[in-house]
Amino acid sequence: MKKIFTVTLNPVVDLIYSTEGFEKGTTFRCDAYQRVPAGKGLNVSYILSALGVESEAWMLLGESDVSLYESVCQDRGVSLKPFTGGFDVRRHCTILERGGGVTHVQTRGLDIKPEWAEDLIRALTHAVSADDIVVFSGSLPPGLDDGLYASAIRRCRMEGALTLLDASGEPLRQGAAAHPFAVKINEFEARELTGKSISGPQDEYTVLQAVHRLSSIPLAAISLGGRGLIAGGEQGAWRIQVHMNPGEVRDTVGCGDALMAGFVKKLAEGKPEEECFRHGVAVASAAARVAGPGVVNPADVESLMDRIESHRIGT
Repeated sequence: MKKIFTVTLNPVVDLIYSTEGFEKGTTFRCDAYQRVPAGKGLNVSYILSALGVESEAWMLLGESDVSLYESVCQDRGVSLKPFTGGFDVRRHCTILERGGGVTHVQTRGLDIKPEWAEDLIRALTHAVSADDIVVFSGSLPPGLDDGLYASAIRRCRMEGALTLLDASGEPLRQGAAAHPFAVKINEFEARELTGKSISGPQDEYTVLQAVHRLSSIPLAAISLGGRGLIAGGEQGAWRIQVHMNPGEVRDTVGCGDALMAGFVKKLAEGKPEEECFRHGVAVASAAARVAGPGVVNPADVESLMDRIESHRIGT
């Protein structure tokens, strides 16, 4: 049985405020408040658990934050593997307006000692086996080398694991050069990686193929936001989209992580590439219907699968 590991090196506690309306420079009343321990890899594990799939969430956590993460992970059925150090997990602020407006304030985080991350990667390398799936997600905190994902991918590949990468900037560039099994990026990251822009449908297949050619990455997915996903591998390339109704989208934070979770679920089941990508899009669209990262209603996923539009691109 394949095991799924998610890796989060720069987690975050999301502070989510709901309000009737928000205007910069004023005082407003908060109708509801949530404190959500999150992080891109952990969000993937949250979604997988909601879909009935087990995973292990490997994370760097500040010592004072462990109890919060343990409590929520226990409630949500996620197996947490914390590696702690003398730092505090960063905080993000999200303001949700009833009319649909969303405002985000994000921080980079505090410096992390390289030995803390090395302890996690060394233990992870010993834990994975052939055909296990390892998802490396998110930014690297200050203090860690940009090549850390690349090193971790190579070490897990030597154990026979399938490695998936969702990153940006230099960690993405170096990580992609380490031959991961799949990458999930957005339009901006695709341009960073290939030097090519997606100006219209005529560019989609060209850019996707350019990503594939980088270190011969077998599977690649490029999110186009509300315009859907272009993705493919050896079995072909597809453009996949769910048209959302007006007012149906509540919060897009974490939708990329939901896409990854939906894709990983079907990958672990050995499903064809197109089915993996279609399911990822359905899960991401379902996640957009609810507030907060790492939250999805499985019933929404099933209903949205019936609304997916998918067609081949390229040759």
